[in-house]
Amino acid sequence: MSMEILSTLTGKSVKDLSKVIKQGWQNTRPFMTGCLIYTDNVFSICGGTVIDVGVDDKNNLYSVSVEYEYATWIRYCMLHTCNVSVGDEISIGDKIGSAYKGVLRIEYCTDEFSVFPYRNGDRQLYKHDPMPVLTGEIELPEIDEADGMIITEGEDSVEDE
Repeated sequence: MSMEILSTLTGKSVKDLSKVIKQGWQNTRPFMTGCLIYTDNVFSICGGTVIDVGVDDKNNLYSVSVEYEYATWIRYCMLHTCNVSVGDEISIGDKIGSAYKGVLRIEYCTDEFSVFPYRNGDRQLYKHDPMPVLTGEIELPEIDEADGMIITEGEDSVEDE
């Protein structure tokens, strides 16, 4: 299991999963539709476009949604500070913000059905367990910033965005 993505996300070398995961995905009550990660600073795990920055009116915390390819989003939630704006093109390792009290909730959303829907404007996506993304079992596409192409490792073809 690779710790590279968690190291990128936290900005620190991660060698032991148990040291950074506070709580994982839970699809029974009480529900947890993401993973809680111990970290102070939050960095992008892949290149993409910031499509939403929300602020919770109750506790004044930010959530940032980044689209890595059509209908594949990572949501960075429970942010105390936010360093990005809607429309920003970000790269792997760019700072998203800082976690509230050292804990980030990260969510993985796609258009593949699950029992946890997520709506943003007219877009309907569904939340899935983010652990396969965080451990590298599910690979997010790389964005080549020079020409805006999606590069999928292990495939012979390259698709236009």
